[in-house]
Amino acid sequence: MANIYYNGKLMETTDGRFNKKQSQFGSDPRINKTKKVFKIKLKTILWAMFWIAIIVLGQFVDRGLITPQKALEAPITKVQAKDGVSTVSTPIVENKLSIKDKILKKFGTDGIKMAAVATCESNMTADRIGDSYPIHGQIIPSVGVFQIRLLKDRPSKEWLLNEDNNISYAAGMYKSQGLTPWLWCGNHYKQFVK
Repeated sequence: MANIYYNGKLMETTDGRFNKKQSQFGSDPRINKTKKVFKIKLKTILWAMFWIAIIVLGQFVDRGLITPQKALEAPITKVQAKDGVSTVSTPIVENKLSIKDKILKKFGTDGIKMAAVATCESNMTADRIGDSYPIHGQIIPSVGVFQIRLLKDRPSKEWLLNEDNNISYAAGMYKSQGLTPWLWCGNHYKQFVK
């Protein structure tokens, strides 16, 4: 045993291994004190994240920002079964292609050029109606993604306002006439390439 003195007074006695110290005041609280470390288990963190997500999602639902119909992009239908128990069926939602993707698919190697023409003509808006002013003395509106003029030999306005029909009809026009039907945009499409 070793004694430690300070100003002539015995302060501590150790057993020589420096792991047990005794003083006149009792055990040294600084020695062998285990630090309290909060060990949070991964499972606890995952549960906390799950409940936070549920609460946040619930807030969006309560405010009407998210509804099951918006989340699925299709209506949910309720079916009444014969035994009186109602069931809910949700239709399978197909991945809907954007207008740009449809144009790229339809026009193949010229898809980027024709997507730029569609951007120039209608900003790729399917229900766009333009040219409501006289052109060569006639007011004949242009409709749809590619702003196809409603001439007598062309399909109806309603048919061309469907984006798929408009793109298909424009593909036929492009195949037979090139960029001629889209005179200004056909000459300036490069500034609309993204």
